[in-house]
Amino acid sequence: MNVENVYRLSLVTKELSCASVPELQIHLQNNKSVSFWEKLVQELHSSPFTETAFAVPKEMKTGDICGYQGCGYLAQKGTETHLSFPLYDFNVACVMRTMHVVLPALYYTFLHFAKDHTVSDAQYVTLYLNDRYNISKPTPAGFVFPILIESLKKIALSERGKVRESMVRHIDDAMQEVWQEIAPVTHKHLKKKCSAGISRSGLFSLMCPTDAEITSDRNVDMQKGGVPQGVYPTLLNSYNIHTAYEHLTLIAGLARMLDLVRAHEEVPVYVV
Repeated sequence: MNVENVYRLSLVTKELSCASVPELQIHLQNNKSVSFWEKLVQELHSSPFTETAFAVPKEMKTGDICGYQGCGYLAQKGTETHLSFPLYDFNVACVMRTMHVVLPALYYTFLHFAKDHTVSDAQYVTLYLNDRYNISKPTPAGFVFPILIESLKKIALSERGKVRESMVRHIDDAMQEVWQEIAPVTHKHLKKKCSAGISRSGLFSLMCPTDAEITSDRNVDMQKGGVPQGVYPTLLNSYNIHTAYEHLTLIAGLARMLDLVRAHEEVPVYVV
């Protein structure tokens, strides 16, 4: 029995956003949502931040606010619940604090449903936060599953590398757009140094101008860490991340890459 997709990361570009800024989104399967909200409350209890400042949607309807200081909002879309976080320069800290509890809750929700089963092709990655209670140095980390690696291999070899070049350009553009919105004024001019890379082996890296980076790393057997037996994921490691705006730019780049991979799987003819 396969485990269906628990959640997906996505990025709405500024052009398509109702908020007129890029939006980081989490698409959660409705049949997994009860477990997620339970684990979210558990994370809030252990968080060093003020629990009462976190808005948990009560009626779970479109328009309900969520996150620290109401930095996000909820929307019901068919079989999914979308959690959206507009990336304004003034709410970077609130969104980052929200990720400190949302990402671990999603990770433990994933493990709950993945237990004793094979991870399905639908779940490309799952994130948590290393050292997540040190707000001065938040660090994204997690696992990349084989289906994503295989998809990136195919993309890297498709059309003599032209598909990969197009995808990297789109990821670069998305990261630069987010950097332009949320980085300090003194750093905005560095946005062109936001970059992505995809290798022929299906590994990838995302980098900020400050040398902050997240990258897929070596294959490891993580059965002792709770990943289902028989699954050999790739580690998602991070380096030199010291600020919330670096962190969010990199996660946004990852989300954009996943959007593009899903689009390519559905329609292999890639529009440049």
